[in-house]
Amino acid sequence: MADHPIFTESIRRIRALLGETGLDPLQQQVLERLVHSSGDPGLQQLLRFSEGGLRAGTCCVAGWSSDPHRYGDGCGCRDADGCAHTGHVRALPA
Repeated sequence: MADHPIFTESIRRIRALLGETGLDPLQQQVLERLVHSSGDPGLQQLLRFSEGGLRAGTCCVAGWSSDPHRYGDGCGCRDADGCAHTGHVRALPA
């Protein structure tokens, strides 16, 4: 499904406002969406990414349970470099 034209234009304007950030493409998308959601381009100065954090988070989200009372069944995948990402989760209150 394609993004709505208003969203696409918003992201275009945000990119122009932010200029060159030096972030990798996935980090850039996170920044753009945060600025879009908050309306605060100043978030760029506050945002920090840990090495491999987005890859690990993406892996874990991909393994989330369809049970609405859990936010995942843990993460135990390996990325292309063979690095294991693990995490534990807890049940959400019913």
